[in-house]
Amino acid sequence: MNSYTVTELKNGKYILCKILNEYDNEKDADTDMVKVATKKISEKELLKEYNEKKTF
Repeated sequence: MNSYTVTELKNGKYILCKILNEYDNEKDADTDMVKVATKKISEKELLKEYNEKKTF
């Protein structure tokens, strides 16, 4: 399941963001962001982890 969010930027513009995972803290989110950017983990792997969580 794909999830998305709309975020307002400081300049008044909006961006559509794809949610790859949910985190309890910013450090873990930053760590995974770097892993995705450096291709140490794929978006597909993060989405699988996110979809397996019991959220909402």
